[in-house]
Amino acid sequence: MLKNIMYMQGIEKINLFIKEGTPDVPNDKKYYVIKDGNIIGSFRDLENALKLYKKYIPEKNEKQRKSASVEDLKKYDFNTKSALEPMQVVKKKKSGRYHKIK
Repeated sequence: MLKNIMYMQGIEKINLFIKEGTPDVPNDKKYYVIKDGNIIGSFRDLENALKLYKKYIPEKNEKQRKSASVEDLKKYDFNTKSALEPMQVVKKKKSGRYHKIK
């Protein structure tokens, strides 16, 4: 028996959400873009819902999301590759030399 799958993504600060299968949207397998409690769009696929969703994200929030903070850099594991690419990771060999890891 299949269970109902729910999807929800949002930014509470600006009251913007994408919802599918939640109690507050119709159960018709569509993705609903909700701004300030009002449905502003409904889509059969997530890709188109995301396009509308991104139009309502202020430019300031988008820039903050792309830049890494000092705390993020402190948490970065420099011995492995991470989501903070394109940082180059170096590994020390026994000879004492450092080599870039691709």
